[in-house]
Formats: sequence, C-alpha cells, structure tokens
Amino acid sequence: MLKSPNTAAVLIDGTALYFRSREGRSDGERLDYEALDEHLRSKCRVNQFDPAIFFTTYDAQNEGQAKFLSFMRNRLSWQAETRPVWDADPLPKDAPWERSDRRSEFIRFDAPIAFALGRLVDRRQTIVVVTDSFAVEQPMLAASAYGTTKIVLSFFGQQLDPRWLPVVRGGEGRIDFWDLDDVSESLFGREATRLQPARSALMQLK
Repeated sequence: MLKSPNTAAVLIDGTALYFRSREGRSDGERLDYEALDEHLRSKCRVNQFDPAIFFTTYDAQNEGQAKFLSFMRNRLSWQAETRPVWDADPLPKDAPWERSDRRSEFIRFDAPIAFALGRLVDRRQTIVVVTDSFAVEQPMLAASAYGTTKIVLSFFGQQLDPRWLPVVRGGEGRIDFWDLDDVSESLFGREATRLQPARSALMQLK
C-alpha cells in the first residue's frame, strides 16, 4: 500500500509514561501532555498524528482520570485504548524474583502496541512508540526491517529499561531514539530542569 506523504502515528504506553515521568520529581511537577504532543509532532514534522493511541488502565469512578481522558481526546486528538483498572495484575512488591526490578508493578500494553505496529507499518512514514518496555524491541526491529517506515522509540532515557542501551546507542541504527530527558525544560518547566541537571546517560555514550 502506498503511504501518504509525511504521515506519522504515535503509540503511547500511558501507564508507564505516567509513573516513570513522576520518578525523582516533586508532586508539583507533572508532565505537560500538550507539550509532549507538540514536541513529538515537531520531530515528526506533522500537524497531527494519525493516529495517536494512548494505552491505559481506566477506572470509570475516577473523576480526575475521566477529565484527563476527555482533555486528551478533545484537545490533543489522542485516542484512548483503555482496560479496566481491575484487570491489572501487578506482581507483589515483596516477590523475591522482582525485588531488584520495579518495572513489572503495573500493567503493560506490549501486545496491543505490537499489534498496532503491524497494522500501521506499511501505511505511515513514521511510527513513534513511547514506552520504557524492552518487550517491544523485537516487534519494533521487525517493523523497521519491513520497509521504509521510520521506527522511533521515545522515552525518558534515565528511566529506560537498560537492555535498550545496545539498541539505541548505535548498532545498525534501525530504531531511532528520541530522549525526552533532553527536553525536560519544555515538558516539565525550568524548576524540574534544575532538580535534574544531569544529561541523559544515553547521550554521553561514545
């Protein structure tokens, strides 16, 4: 199928993005989702994503979450792909095999992200995946090898699963990496930048 010129899609693990964006920050520092949307669209050189899918758990009784999803839908034109919050089955925090790895404490959306990649890969010029999960590495590599679609991983470099390092720091360059730590000033404001002055370790690799 022929691709329309300059089209892009973004697939967002909303649960991972929410929790990882708050690590190491004060309660008053919240991710500006509109700034994130603007940043990613600017990098892709598009006016709007087609589509932007936000994967998240959802509690219909949570009024704040309902307002956020309404904002996301009406202001950002993002589509919410929700699962009931009671479907989440996080591992116990005291599980002996997970004591050194907190990355499995909330529900993952690796399978639907991989499915969306497969459906979109021959129809978009660029596909951005916003996640810290290494489980989508193989689907992303497969998508990058399929044709000419540019496949991008975007996340906070300091919160990224370290197994991504050999992939995003060089290698064959099949997956681009856009480090959100590098634009923390625009995503969180100047105060957040002062609290976390160090550059991402990924950008210092040689």
